[in-house]
Formats: sequence, structure tokens, C-alpha cells
Amino acid sequence: MVRAYSNHLANAKLFGFCRVLSMWTGSIYKLIWAEMAIYFLLYYAYWAVVTFALDKGQRLSWLETLQPVDEAIETIPIEFLLGFYVAYVQYTRIPWVDKVCHLLNIAILETSENAVQVRALKRKILRYLKLGEAWLYRDICPAFTKKMRTQDDILRLGLATEEEVRMLSDSSIHHSMYWLPFTWATQLVNEANNRKWTVPFLVRDVIREIGDYKDGVDMILKYCTVPVPLCYTQVVTIALYGYFACALFTAYTDLYLPTVLLVKFVVYFGWLKVAESLICPYGDLD
Repeated sequence: MVRAYSNHLANAKLFGFCRVLSMWTGSIYKLIWAEMAIYFLLYYAYWAVVTFALDKGQRLSWLETLQPVDEAIETIPIEFLLGFYVAYVQYTRIPWVDKVCHLLNIAILETSENAVQVRALKRKILRYLKLGEAWLYRDICPAFTKKMRTQDDILRLGLATEEEVRMLSDSSIHHSMYWLPFTWATQLVNEANNRKWTVPFLVRDVIREIGDYKDGVDMILKYCTVPVPLCYTQVVTIALYGYFACALFTAYTDLYLPTVLLVKFVVYFGWLKVAESLICPYGDLD
């Protein structure tokens, strides 16, 4: 679930961004608060030891010893790794049924004699498109699976009949049958064409648009079954955690609040958490 917030920025009021920054659901604070709490507890424990257990000379000597480490960790290309990682996993393609609706409206014609039958056929075609998409989401989206846990849930929503559910749940086939309703939809278009209910030159456009809709659903499946290479995820994670493990010691300051370290932590860890969320965009995160 993605939290909608664009309406809060619609008028571009003075300090309107403060309301957006104060949101909790779907926010960066919700993603990183646990890691931040642990990290800064460790930082202040280290800060207390250096500040109160060491005298001024020992403290200066210790900080000089850590200077090469501070210079070394700044050579780690954190921005490049995280930027490429987020760009790699970013995914926004979700099929929309609107164009199919518009084409069906002009391609399959209603008359006084067939109005009831044509409307029922159009609704059935659209139902099949949403059924194929929903059947795939049952396999890849935990939140959706919780709502569609059983076949009775599908029947209750009117997405399928008992016979259709039985065909989709055929135990002799060991992979998802989400593609089958799209085949049923094209068969219905062909049936309407055979009954002379269609505008002939638009039939091909309807079939093509149904195919494009299925391609969008296919892309969702491909995205979920062909993930970001594990080694790249490990490289980014190790680099970031290693960077802040070293920064824990090198970012010592006489100030009570290490502002620069805090900002870096929010930005870099927030960046990483965004990428991790996008790896599985259909998961339980909000």
C-alpha cells in the first residue's frame, strides 16, 4: 500500500511540506527508526567512553589514529551504489483496464434486440481480465493473498464462477493459470464477431489491447520471478553497513548531537530501505 500525499502539496502553501514530512504511515521514519535507535545508542555509548574515560591527550591521540579510517571510508562510492541500486529495482508498470473498456464500448455494438446480451458479454470480458490479474496477485502479493485466501473469497467477490475456479485450480498443472482468463476473453470477442455484433475493423484492436493488458500482467510476474542479482544487493548492503560501522568511531564530535552523521544516516539508510521496498513492491510494506 502506498500512502497518498500529493493532495497536501497541491496548493504549494508556505510550509506545506511540513505536513508531508510529519506523516508516519509509509514514511522513511517508519522504515529506519529501529536501525537508527540501535545505531545512535551505540554511538552515544562510544561518545561517553571517549569523552569521560579518556583525558584530553588520549582523546586527541585516539582521534588522530582514526583519521586515516575517516579518509578511507569517504572513498566508498555510497551515492553511486545506492543510486544505481534504486534505479535498477524501480518498477511502476501496472496494467489499467480503461483502454479496453473504451474499445469494447465502440467495437461491440448494442441494438434494441441484443442490448442485454452485449452488456453481459462486455462485463464478462472485463471480469476475465481482472480475474487473470487477481489470480496472479494471489501468488505474488501477500496482502492480496490474505484477502483472497480461499476460492470462496474469489466466488464471493464475483470474479469467477465455481467452474472457472475449478479450471484455474487444476492440480495437474504445476504453474499459475493466470493466463487462462485472458484466453477466455479473446474467445468472447471472437464469439461477438461471429454473431455480427462488432465493428469488423476494430476487432483486431480489441484483441491487441487485451494482449497488451496481459503483457502488463506478464511483466509483473517477470519482475517478481527475476529479482535483482543477490550479489549486488549484498554489495550495497555490506558497503552501507560497513561505512556506518566505521563512521560510528570516526564521527566523534564535542557536540551532543552529531548533525552530519544523523543526516547521512537518514538519507543513506532511507535510500537503501526504499530500494529494498521496491524489490518486492507487492509485499506488506506501506
